[in-house]
Amino acid sequence: MRLMVISLALLAVAPVAQSASITITNPGFEQPTLADGDFEWGLYPFGTSVGGWLTAGNVGSAAGIINPTTAYFSGEAPEGNNVGFLISYNSAWLIQTLATTYQEGETYTLSALVGDADNRDLKNFSIGLYVSGSLKSTGGSSPVPADDGFTLVTATVVADSSMNGQPIEIRLYSASTLLDDDPDSADFAVFFDDIQLQTTAVVPVPAAAWLFASAVGVLGWTRRKSTGGLPRQGL
Repeated sequence: MRLMVISLALLAVAPVAQSASITITNPGFEQPTLADGDFEWGLYPFGTSVGGWLTAGNVGSAAGIINPTTAYFSGEAPEGNNVGFLISYNSAWLIQTLATTYQEGETYTLSALVGDADNRDLKNFSIGLYVSGSLKSTGGSSPVPADDGFTLVTATVVADSSMNGQPIEIRLYSASTLLDDDPDSADFAVFFDDIQLQTTAVVPVPAAAWLFASAVGVLGWTRRKSTGGLPRQGL
């Protein structure tokens, strides 16, 4: 009985981890609505907003959203109809600043499906979690997606006190270097879909103090009962 009560008390004060999804605008690049093969993009000097994502990069690069045909991927988009893309002979980005702020102690996990189109060479890529322009966590260029396919890439960080309360920023990036040469391709690019950001925070259990007090009270009552002695006889 004592063991059960002590366990109850410990559970009452033990914090629990709660996970939640952080809102991202247009995480699957489904806006704008595009016909098969159509796209919207920004070119150097960039600064164009496409479907809630800001394009950025250097000379000789483009970033945007496309509805890929089977010439790109035999299964087309892995989620919905559209995907984001970076086509570059130089560095390029798709960037989004979130309404959510960076909170010390929380664990953030950024994930994305990254694709290598059948009709494009694959660029070196990364997905990054930034705060006020400072990189906090990055993932890529591994695992490498297979030709004509997508792979899941993740990046995780436990938030420290630096930049606490500042807006979180997602950056999808392609470098100027080639990751995989496809002899059937004349151009190189990298594609993204289904961007997600999860947070895990350790929080107290609701009413934990009340539960703990109740458990301690029960423990005291059982102790008094067990030490009260046997009833006296012969009186």
